[in-house]
Amino acid sequence: MQDKEDGQREKMFGEASSSGMQTPKKEPPKPTNTKSKEPPTKSSNCDEDEARSQNNQASQSSSTSHDSSERPSNGHSITCHYCSSREPRTALKTCLVCGASMCSEHLRIHLESPVFQSHPLVPAMDDVSQWRCQEHQEINRIYCRPCGVCVCTVCTVIGSHKDHVCISIKEAEKELRASLKGEMKKIQKREAAILNHVKKLTEKTHSVQESLERVRAAVVQQYQAMQEALKHEEKQAMHCISQEENRVLTSIQTQLDVLNPALATIQHSFHPLTNLADTHGPSRVQDQAFIMEYKKITESLNGQSDPVENLESVEEVNQGRLDCLQNWTDRRLDIVVISMPHRDPFRLL
Repeated sequence: MQDKEDGQREKMFGEASSSGMQTPKKEPPKPTNTKSKEPPTKSSNCDEDEARSQNNQASQSSSTSHDSSERPSNGHSITCHYCSSREPRTALKTCLVCGASMCSEHLRIHLESPVFQSHPLVPAMDDVSQWRCQEHQEINRIYCRPCGVCVCTVCTVIGSHKDHVCISIKEAEKELRASLKGEMKKIQKREAAILNHVKKLTEKTHSVQESLERVRAAVVQQYQAMQEALKHEEKQAMHCISQEENRVLTSIQTQLDVLNPALATIQHSFHPLTNLADTHGPSRVQDQAFIMEYKKITESLNGQSDPVENLESVEEVNQGRLDCLQNWTDRRLDIVVISMPHRDPFRLL
């Protein structure tokens, strides 16, 4: 039975092709779950013009395709709805209105028929539900500004978007593209702030390390003069310096551990925004794809917090402790015998 239907369908399109690509007697099958007809709107003429422009482009691309590229490959491919099951061809385009996928031969018939001139086409796909309203099963032709989504015309009349401020998808694309530039500036400003903070912390790290290194060198030089009698005190002094160094640098490293991942996340998020800003679609379908991608990216960015705002002040070097240690080692140069009462400065550290 299936072979018989495929033969009749092939015969119908074969006759249309041989007679100068005239309009087929029957339209391609439409989705069976369509609930209501689409009411006329102000954007319908604009949508038809966009569909015609897109269909003309599809006609030019399909006329240059070869039969060899239409044969099903070993990987996943979408086959033409109208080709015989015995000789299926790979579909090039899918009609959003009809829901049918077509090879170059049957696509040409679809393009040249006046009946289908307002039908928008997209690259071949199995499921076109993302381009349709899930409530009314109509093509999304309008953008609801308060909700930030594309909706069908029925939604604006009797659906959940009734009385909402709605505009054409083309207008929405222009508005959101302008908003995209503002979002990019915010990201760049946030990135610059983090980079500046990281630079300051890095410079402070070097300064602290240099300062402590000078103290360490002085302590080592002084304690070497005391030889074995002062080995224990040298060990205590070095421990005090390292303890101070670890305290300050740990505070700095803690902030760097927060800022570096945040910086990487922001830089990673900026690339999709740059790519999205450079895309310009000539059709409503591509404009809608831009809107969906823009909404996904901005929701992800808005969920990120600014790590710089929550940072506490960095620990400073306790210069008093270091001076106390320095004075203590200077006095110990003249003492050979270690006496217990003079150990108090070390207890302060």
